[in-house]
Order: sequence, then C-alpha cells, then structure tokens
Amino acid sequence: MGFEKELVLSIEYADKYEKADTYFEESLALHIVKRAIPINKPLDDTSVTIAKNIAQKNGLSVGILAKAVEELRSIIA
Repeated sequence: MGFEKELVLSIEYADKYEKADTYFEESLALHIVKRAIPINKPLDDTSVTIAKNIAQKNGLSVGILAKAVEELRSIIA
C-alpha cells in the first residue's frame, strides 16, 4: 500500500515542473502552492506575488489564484 504513482510523480516534479511531461499541470499547481504558502511566511505578499508571476508565465488565471489567496487569508485572519 502506498501513494498513487501520479501523486508521487507530481510531487517529485513540483520543483522542476518544466520537465514534467505527463504530470506537468499537477506539478505546476503544486509548485505554485508551494511558492504562495512557504513554511516561513505563508501567504506573505512577496510569496503570493511570486506565485502569481509563475501562474501568469504559464498561462493560468491570476484572478482565480488571487481569489483563493484572499479566501485563505480571511480564514486565517
């Protein structure tokens, strides 16, 4: 028993999502979350800006990310 292969590979490529062929989208999503919510400063303005830049660079909706960040900030405030 263990984790599904897809999850393991997505996590493996989270820091090198550009190299993930089959699991690019999953790895990219994990990378963006990791950048937006680092252990030392979760949802810090700088961290969120970095995450938004990565999302924009990869053609993702920055608006959806911004909305999610605001919702999370309201929960932890």
